Amino acid sequence: MPQRDANTLDLNMLRLFVVLYQEKNMRKAASRLHVTQPAISHSLKKLREHFSDQLFVKVPQGLEPTPLAHQIATVATAYIEGLSRELDSLTEFNPAEIEQTLRIAVASPILPCIAGNLYNRVKHHAPKASLEIITWTQQTFDDLSQNKVILGINYNTAEHGKHIISKVLTEITPTYIARKDHHYFKKKISNSLTLASMSLHL
Repeated sequence: MPQRDANTLDLNMLRLFVVLYQEKNMRKAASRLHVTQPAISHSLKKLREHFSDQLFVKVPQGLEPTPLAHQIATVATAYIEGLSRELDSLTEFNPAEIEQTLRIAVASPILPCIAGNLYNRVKHHAPKASLEIITWTQQTFDDLSQNKVILGINYNTAEHGKHIISKVLTEITPTYIARKDHHYFKKKISNSLTLASMSLHL
């Protein structure tokens, strides 16, 4: 095969070549690529100049690839298909293929309530992954930004940077349960009492 500088060949031209090789018909190739037949002819002219070969010869059935076109198609088809697979893998998420450690930060008052179910659900969907559930700290927002923690669960609505997104999972309605003579029930309980303050004082 003649040596040619691959850097001068547009990727779109290479894809056009593969489609034209598969269809062996300019009209069908144009329809598949959503371009006009003159555009196909123009691109084929450039490909012929690049490879110094006719590449396709007109026959009654359509187009007949030259021996060089067959050689190019073997390499180009594998390249285009491989590139498509790699690009698809960037957008397709399959938790079953995750093998790294997943670190999830959970606020301490919530942790005992969800740790068991959270662990079981993650292991069910990502059996190859290692799960590490840690306590939410003041450092967690930074850890999320630096991808040291992949997910955080907290009741705190503290403001965070635009690079962090948050979504409400559920509304929590605290219930006070204590003995009748507990000091909290001797006072007027404020509606502003937070879950955090409860965990510190009860």
